[in-house]
Amino acid sequence: MKKILFALISGMLILPIFVSAYNITFNNPLNSDMLTVTIDKIVGLIFNISLGLGPLLIIIGAVVISTAGQNPEQAATGKRIIIYTLIGLAIVFLAKALVYIVINLLRGLG
Repeated sequence: MKKILFALISGMLILPIFVSAYNITFNNPLNSDMLTVTIDKIVGLIFNISLGLGPLLIIIGAVVISTAGQNPEQAATGKRIIIYTLIGLAIVFLAKALVYIVINLLRGLG
């Protein structure tokens, strides 16, 4: 058991030497060098995704309410879906505005 453990530990210590022989480069998928641009692109992506999912979730909540019939729990679930979707959309809109405010403050324009 000690020999196997010793072989595993020594193998983990020696392995990085062989891996470092190759020149590994990572491409920046956002194509930006500044942190503010990176944050803006990430928030923009989340914003665009939420603009697609928000109306879809509101429609799903409306369908849940309309198919509730005499079931008040299902109607309450539909209301919660719509309310939480609107709260989430408001948070995303405020986050987008907050990013622009912070970027302008960092640039000295605010």
